[in-house]
Amino acid sequence: LDEGSVAKYINRGTTLVGLLELFLNPSLGALSDRIGRKPIMLLAPALVLPLKVAVVLRPSAVVLLWDKVLSDMLRTMGGTTMAYICYADLYQGEGDARTVAELNTTASALGIVAAPLLSATLLRNRGPRFAYAVSAAIAGVHVVLAHRFLKETLHCRAPSEGELVSAGGPFGTNGRSRQSPILTPVWEFARLFTTNARLRLRAWLFTLHCCLEGKILQDQVSILQLGAGWAAELRSRWTAGFGFAMCL
Repeated sequence: LDEGSVAKYINRGTTLVGLLELFLNPSLGALSDRIGRKPIMLLAPALVLPLKVAVVLRPSAVVLLWDKVLSDMLRTMGGTTMAYICYADLYQGEGDARTVAELNTTASALGIVAAPLLSATLLRNRGPRFAYAVSAAIAGVHVVLAHRFLKETLHCRAPSEGELVSAGGPFGTNGRSRQSPILTPVWEFARLFTTNARLRLRAWLFTLHCCLEGKILQDQVSILQLGAGWAAELRSRWTAGFGFAMCL
C-alpha cells in the first residue's frame, strides 16, 4: 500500500474504534454488575487470540484493519476500563484509589516499553507473520494466567447511599437486589457534561485530551513516521521511549 492508502486505513480504524467504544462503553459497567468483572477482563485476550491467528493465516488490509479496531477496543474496554472499575470495588478512599491507579499506569508503561522492542526484534529476525504468531501465543498465555489468578471483585463492592435509597435499602421493595438495565442508551454519557460544574469541567478536559493525544496526534505521528520512511524498528524505539516517559 502507498502512503495515502496506509493513512486512510489508520484513520478509518481510529474512527471505528471510537464509534464502537461510544456505543458499547455505557453498557459495560451494568453488564459487569450482572456477570462480574472477571469474565469481561477475560474476553479481551480470548478474542484477541483468534484475531492474531487470522492475521497469520490470511494477512490482508481488511483483516489487519479489523484486528486493529477490535484489539484496540477490547484493550480499552476489557483492560483499562474494567481495571479502574475493579479499583473502585476494592478501594473506597480517594487516596488509595489514586495510588493504585498510578501503579497501574506505571505497569502499563512498562508494557509499552517492552512490547515494541520485542516486536521490532521479531520483525527484524523472523518477519511480521511470526511476530503476530507470538502475539497470539501471548494472548493465549494471558487467558490462562488471568483465569487462574485473577480474582472477582464484584462481591467487594459496597452499594452507594444513593443506590440503597433508590432501591429501598440493600434490596428492592420486592425483596430482590436491585439491578440496573444492561443496555444503557449511548446518550447517557451526556450527563457527565451537565451534572455539575466540577464534573463538567473535568469531562471536557478529558475529552479534549483523548481527542488530541489518543485519536489525532497518535495516528498522525504514525502516518508521518511511515511517510518519512521510518522502519519498524525505529518506530518501535520511539514507542518504547514514550512508554519510558510514562514510567517517570
